[in-house]
Amino acid sequence: MTPEEYEKARREQGWQLADVELKPGYYDPEHTHEVDGCALIVTGELGITVDGVERIYGAGEDFEMPAGCAHAERVLGTQPMRFIAGIRPVDSR
Repeated sequence: MTPEEYEKARREQGWQLADVELKPGYYDPEHTHEVDGCALIVTGELGITVDGVERIYGAGEDFEMPAGCAHAERVLGTQPMRFIAGIRPVDSR
């Protein structure tokens, strides 16, 4: 799925989207969000840790994160990581 196709499909499902770029070495310790989240990795790699287990996502991979899910995230490698990030209020599922 291309980034354009991903954006179109997610917008039709009620997601609000933004194009985000994070620098190498970026780290966000464990936290939660009050909204559902989704992302499509466009370039680079992102590690997401949930319940002590890290999953690595690379270009072309996507994921969803339900509201309230405790997680940490970090950019891997020496290049910036670009992704399309989405949020959706819980009551709009």
